[in-house]
Amino acid sequence: VTLWYENPSGIKQRPTYPKLKRENSMKSNMGTTDRIIRLILAVLLLVYAYNQASWLAFVCSLFTFYEAGASWCVLYQLIGKNTCPLPKK
Repeated sequence: VTLWYENPSGIKQRPTYPKLKRENSMKSNMGTTDRIIRLILAVLLLVYAYNQASWLAFVCSLFTFYEAGASWCVLYQLIGKNTCPLPKK
């Protein structure tokens, strides 16, 4: 694999690659209220998972923590809902 090539004027340069567009991948779609509710739900699920020794509840709590931290919800993306505040101009 060559990392350099000569252009028509004889100058060696690195090849350029087009940037990939990621239009619909994980844009923020949750507002602050939703994030707080999910954070509380994640803590409750984590406590339940610990008390009941439930791996399923533990995995669900980890995913809910992720959603709250990333401000992104799978269900909201599927149905096209967005509770983020509008950007200020």
